Amino acid sequence: AGQPLAYAPDLVFSYSNIGISLLGAAVQSRSGVPFAQHMQQNVLAPLGMAHSAFEAGASNSPLMAKGYRGREAIPEIPLRDVPAGGLNASVNDLSRFLAMVFADGRSGTHQILKPETVAEMLRPQNSAVALDFNFRVGLGWLLSTLGQSTLENAGPVAHHAGAIGMFRSQIYLLPNHKLGVVVLANSGSATSVVDHIATETLALALEAKTGIQQPVHTTPTWVDAPLPAQVQRAYEGDYTSLVGRIHIRADGTALRANALGHDFKLRQRSDGLFGLDYALLGLVSVNLGTLSEIGFSLRKVAGREVLVGSVGSQEMLVGQRVEPPASLGAWQQRLGDYEISNLGDDHKLVKRIRLIEERGFLVLETTPLDEPDQVIRAVLKPVSDSQALLLGPLADSGEAVRSVVLNGVDHLAYSGYLAKKITNSRP
Repeated sequence: AGQPLAYAPDLVFSYSNIGISLLGAAVQSRSGVPFAQHMQQNVLAPLGMAHSAFEAGASNSPLMAKGYRGREAIPEIPLRDVPAGGLNASVNDLSRFLAMVFADGRSGTHQILKPETVAEMLRPQNSAVALDFNFRVGLGWLLSTLGQSTLENAGPVAHHAGAIGMFRSQIYLLPNHKLGVVVLANSGSATSVVDHIATETLALALEAKTGIQQPVHTTPTWVDAPLPAQVQRAYEGDYTSLVGRIHIRADGTALRANALGHDFKLRQRSDGLFGLDYALLGLVSVNLGTLSEIGFSLRKVAGREVLVGSVGSQEMLVGQRVEPPASLGAWQQRLGDYEISNLGDDHKLVKRIRLIEERGFLVLETTPLDEPDQVIRAVLKPVSDSQALLLGPLADSGEAVRSVVLNGVDHLAYSGYLAKKITNSRP
């Protein structure tokens, strides 16, 4: 209750596990029984989802799959935000849930949800939010798709993915045609696989039922003409985004972008947008998957200079131009390595936490324990000597990170955790 808002209402779409968990707490408070028990009695059992349950860890059911990394079975780490991601279920059980959605909330003799509730969940909730462009979301459901996930000429497409530790899932449905697909996988590397299988299967089902075929997509070609100096100057600079800081610089008569720890060419395309091109060791061109389909442009929206990503007719916010602070102030003395000091019974998820300075920006760098090669960086914007904002796609909004001193030692406070400083920064 004492935390400031990360974003003002109706400012920008922000996916939030904690938001769903707060709803779970409200359900528990209103019903007077534990959340998992309420869901079992009022949703799962009436739907006939006999092999499903909301749980913090892996189910004790003998039907439960093991999670794998490569060929190695990996125990699943218990989940904190159970309402947001703690449903263990089978494909067959989840198909019962989809059938209920198609039946306007009804399953057999049970009215699980009111018809108007189902309709509201599938109604775009953010049509008036300028910074969301035409990226639409319902209640729980995402209603826009990108790249090869896009299904056209089929009416609304609702979907939601799942990802914890060693498991990945994807649900897609076409409400107008009462068609849905569920794909589950027990590997943490299956994110793109479950999405591809789900959309390809749904496209084939749509064609079989209605005769509607998906159009053949054409890929814009490169236009390698020299960029005018004014275009280079317009794009040059730093941007905050969901993937951390993006730095764009001039390179002769072209542009380059540094993001995710890699250096990309930012090349003009035949559709007037810019695309990312990456060469391994500067020699071998690499297919970037969905990233290679996204075209980028720079626009001014709601008084902000923002990068916009486009795939076909779909647009979404990528990030906003950001300037480094004049001084890091008291935060300069807090640079260094940190470790979580109040882990308690929670499992350790982060191998390393660092607060560093990068090109004048304060950057929080975390290294996941399970993926030590994946370093996550986010810009921290100091707003006082004791508080900074963890920036996402906007340059003036984000979750709060506070500095506190306990027993004479600097700590960072974020999301209920305290991270104790263990070493100072080194050049």
